[in-house]
Amino acid sequence: MPERNERQIERILDLASRLEGKKRWRVSELADYYGVYRSTIYDDLRILTRICFIRNENGRWWIEPGGNPLPISFTAEEARALLIALNACPISVAPPFEKYLKSALNKLERPLELLLQEAMRSVDKVSIKVKSGNNYESVERFFAILERAVEEQRSVIALYQAGGKQEPLKHKLDPYAIFFRREDWYLAAYAHLAEDIGFFKIIRFKDVQLTDEKFEYPPDFNLDERLSLMWELFSGSPMDIKVKIASHKAYLVEEKQRHSTQEIVERLPDGSVIIKVHVPKEEFSWWVLSLGPAAEILEPPELREEFKTIAEEMLKMYS
Repeated sequence: MPERNERQIERILDLASRLEGKKRWRVSELADYYGVYRSTIYDDLRILTRICFIRNENGRWWIEPGGNPLPISFTAEEARALLIALNACPISVAPPFEKYLKSALNKLERPLELLLQEAMRSVDKVSIKVKSGNNYESVERFFAILERAVEEQRSVIALYQAGGKQEPLKHKLDPYAIFFRREDWYLAAYAHLAEDIGFFKIIRFKDVQLTDEKFEYPPDFNLDERLSLMWELFSGSPMDIKVKIASHKAYLVEEKQRHSTQEIVERLPDGSVIIKVHVPKEEFSWWVLSLGPAAEILEPPELREEFKTIAEEMLKMYS
């Protein structure tokens, strides 16, 4: 195993043990303790969340006391086999539940190091260093400033280049939380320009300056509740949208609940489905457009008309 991976595994194992204590840790404290970048600790935490029950509140991280830091997911058959094995007399050579018992035991015997290696492989492709490329040092510096701003409840002045925009825009932000979602690190902050809470992809910051101005966290701010309203991570007011998904793409909304408000309201004879969601228009529109002719906006009428205009403009472009 590469030396870098060995050092990371050792650090993550120690980090898991440290987070199980009574203290709730800030990323800055952990970075200082291990002598690494703060973004390195964020990546370690992201790996640990694959195998541990980790909590984060107001920039402090911990594993709940008494909680199992290595949750193992058993199937119903495996759980039943374990229960029978624990309570039964000596097992016969080939009991009906033998294969499920072996499967469950294999999960119990998997070493922690193997679990960590699998978790590391699954997140390595989206690490901060890889995604920010030559801009890594700047991103690391912005991480440090934003994390300090969250800790000390201080506003920042930032230049942020939104996706698809040619020039960065100057913002005054009150940083509330740093979190990971959909393969990127984000900042949740109150944006004074928009007079609303927004989500900012950290690798898109061009400059961040800490100010001496303090802010108070709104008592009703709840990051999980905010994220539950988002389809992806665009800002905007949610609206009711009804869309028809063709049969060959219906699995996208049938195999899992993509959003808390998602509801299949009708199944058509040809295998297509009609779903209803309550989400911000912009971000959901991007997803619908990515499906091409496999998705049709049905309601509201004004959004259907917008899609009709887009389709007509695309037809002109390709004609």
